[in-house]
Amino acid sequence: MLMIEVKLNRLFERFQGHLPKGVVEEGLDLVAHGECGVAHELLSQMLFEYSVALKPDDLKDLQEAASLAGLDPLSLEFLRPLLHSDS
Repeated sequence: MLMIEVKLNRLFERFQGHLPKGVVEEGLDLVAHGECGVAHELLSQMLFEYSVALKPDDLKDLQEAASLAGLDPLSLEFLRPLLHSDS
């Protein structure tokens, strides 16, 4: 399994309690079929659509996964309003 596939699988699993089951299943299926870029875009869009609160490490991991998938990490700036800290 490629590094990007491992990272995306972990990200989908991390957010499975915050997203509909079907979205997570579709994302994992896309990863399994080598569609990592599409899977990453799906995850990012669904996190935004469902207003899932993100920790700074979540955004960092999403940006790293974007780079590994050949996507521009800066394209994830639209997720920045979802950031919160555990202070």
